[in-house]
Amino acid sequence: LFCALGQQALRGRGQVSISASPHGLLPQGIPDIAHRFAARWAYASAFLSAAGSCEHARDRILLVVSFMVAGLHLLAAGYPHLPWTGSPCSVGKYTAMLPNECHATLEMNQTLQAGGRSSASFEVSSKPGSMFRVFGSEEVSCEVLPFGSFKFVDNGSTSLELTAGAGSLVSVRFTMPQLVVRPSSRAFGIGSIYEWAGTAFFTDESAGLQCELLFGSSEDCVDRDSVAGTLRTALGFEVGRIHGSWLGPLFCDGEVLWKGPRSHPPIQ
Repeated sequence: LFCALGQQALRGRGQVSISASPHGLLPQGIPDIAHRFAARWAYASAFLSAAGSCEHARDRILLVVSFMVAGLHLLAAGYPHLPWTGSPCSVGKYTAMLPNECHATLEMNQTLQAGGRSSASFEVSSKPGSMFRVFGSEEVSCEVLPFGSFKFVDNGSTSLELTAGAGSLVSVRFTMPQLVVRPSSRAFGIGSIYEWAGTAFFTDESAGLQCELLFGSSEDCVDRDSVAGTLRTALGFEVGRIHGSWLGPLFCDGEVLWKGPRSHPPIQ
């Protein structure tokens, strides 16, 4: 990787392209650390503004699932821990503006922990009246796979506070899947192959609902961009089945949760 970057620098007289374009979805990576990190929440106002006022808890957790899955293509493209997007960043506090007047705050606690993990805490606040807040921590470790691929595992968690009827707060928590980045034509950067793998868990304790999503190929599906999961009550009864792709579309029992980045871009 570093030899290839050196060759590129020589050809470009010291300038190295650090853009990343997963499956041609985005023209280039986002150079600023705060914006790269916050890109995953670009759909926050689109899915979460009405989540707290949902009459049924099932609809609420499905909006949270849609919000997380919809941001995965943006997160992959500008992942802060990719080696060609620059240094992760130094200890400090950073801010970014998201669509529809949402503000994201990122605080890097340590650049590197024991075992090769980087950690950060974050918070996304909505504009007045939208009534949601996203906060949590990220703790990412990196593993080198055969054939020069990278696997990033986030051991942190994300929490959402939604304002429901009568001003009461409802909390939903979820974890993130793993990101695998593979070189395309023996080169990283532009055209790299991004895959989400593993599982993500969603929990709405107040409603007694939980959801487990499986990313990547499985016995039932060979598509590497596939998503499949089941929405269940605390007693284990199935109340919804999710399937589709993190590139879109994503369905639950025939209902379209998210059409995909080309059909459903983030609002400005």
